[in-house]
Amino acid sequence: MLITCMNQRKTINKIFEENLEKDNNKKKNKNKDEFHSILQKYVNKKKNQDELDVVEEAHTAIDPWTKQPILQPVQSRECKHIYDKRSIACIIRNRNHFKCPYVGCQNIVTKEDLVDLD
Repeated sequence: MLITCMNQRKTINKIFEENLEKDNNKKKNKNKDEFHSILQKYVNKKKNQDELDVVEEAHTAIDPWTKQPILQPVQSRECKHIYDKRSIACIIRNRNHFKCPYVGCQNIVTKEDLVDLD
């Protein structure tokens, strides 16, 4: 009886782990698809501008604070760096301005400096 219960428990744990792994893979794929869709919209908007170059695009795909894909892009008018609107909202809530987090950039960004790219 004890062996049967242990075997059933192992089977249940295995099924649970397999389902958990499937769910995690689905979430990862959904996040990738959303990110690529947003990035494609941004690239399409900027296609005709000379400022767009592939190297900069790769650097702006990840928010500098959260290290997550940028889902709601906003851009500084001053230094042209791009951030996620949600992380900016948290920072601006506590103070009126912030130093641009990109390495080497000394720009001070205010809420008025930000432009929605959506």
